[in-house]
Amino acid sequence: MGLKRQFWILWLGTAVNRVGLLVPGFLGLYLVQREIVDRSAVGLIVGLYGAGLVSAGLIGGVLSDRFGARRTIIAAQLGSAVNAVVLMLVGQVAVVGALVYVAGFLSTINRPASAGLVVTVVEEQQRARAYGLLYWAQNIGGSAGPVLAGLFLSIYPPGIFLLWAVTSIGYAAFAWALPEDAPTPVRTTERRPIAFLTDIVEPFRRPVMAAFLCMTFLLACVYLQRQSTLPLGLTAGGLSTEQIGMVLAINPILVIVLQPVLSLHAGKLRGIMPFVIAALFVAVGFGMNAFGSGIYWVGLSVAVWTLGEILQAPMTAAFIAARAPEGRVGSFQGSYFFIWNLGLVIGGPIGTLVSDRFGFLSLWVSLFVLGVLVSIGYSLIRFIPGYRLSASDTPSEAAASA
Repeated sequence: MGLKRQFWILWLGTAVNRVGLLVPGFLGLYLVQREIVDRSAVGLIVGLYGAGLVSAGLIGGVLSDRFGARRTIIAAQLGSAVNAVVLMLVGQVAVVGALVYVAGFLSTINRPASAGLVVTVVEEQQRARAYGLLYWAQNIGGSAGPVLAGLFLSIYPPGIFLLWAVTSIGYAAFAWALPEDAPTPVRTTERRPIAFLTDIVEPFRRPVMAAFLCMTFLLACVYLQRQSTLPLGLTAGGLSTEQIGMVLAINPILVIVLQPVLSLHAGKLRGIMPFVIAALFVAVGFGMNAFGSGIYWVGLSVAVWTLGEILQAPMTAAFIAARAPEGRVGSFQGSYFFIWNLGLVIGGPIGTLVSDRFGFLSLWVSLFVLGVLVSIGYSLIRFIPGYRLSASDTPSEAAASA
């Protein structure tokens, strides 16, 4: 298929990892079943997991640059395996809470590292396709994971942790087969803690990256309503839980079916245009909920915002990789994962507040308007000084932005 063997090893490792990745909802069910926590504490458990996700983006990216992406993945996966086994054995609420935070952290710390490894093992002109295929692997594994987790919860609940541990070790084994990447030395003019913090904030100090991350955060606030207010709104619209599960299943099915095809063509779109189009798809998809609540109409709306997801996610990684300084790819990719997860932490409660105060119709209209504004915001990024890259820096991206 034109991509090196090392990339397909990373692809397989990513898919295996996502199969066993601990899903917060299933963890909450397990803890309630075992009477470790009551139902009122499940929200706190999920929140701790989310806090781990948010912090992992920034820290994981810098660790990837400092110690090497391959080493970061191996260490994170071995740590995940140990954390899974300990979490299976303990019963104290405070200890469980701490371990859940660690679980969220370790589940995401490898993502900026794997995005950085693509730069090492894939040629420049093939990276947009490679990031699309890597995103495909995440969705294939992520689709199988909940099915297996649900099965284990019904026949042997601790099995969700054993599955998590085994797949983590499997990913570490795949990562071991990847080529060693050289870590970035700490700048001699700065102390280590200061250099670490400098690397974390560097993407946000660059005008083009800062504007891009700002638009991406706002887009995440719209898109990630799928995990917060969307199921509630569909229930209020008259759909049963079974029907909601059916229409939301359209998302992973479309990603698995369409991602490989779109990966071949998405890289041909010029400059910032993929993000302008993706934001419009997301805006229209969520805005469609204002005009109907029948199962077929909702299914069509899910298909529309899924197209935006398919276009946005892999192209974001390629856009950032093209603008990251040498030795800072992990830090720059980590800024995206931080911003994206922050969109759930902040956007979810705001969406709930809007729907409670003004109703779901107001929420869907607001999401449409915000999505359109994000699309316009993306289109204006090309006018920021420094947007166009020189051909000596990144040939294909420079050509695309011209």
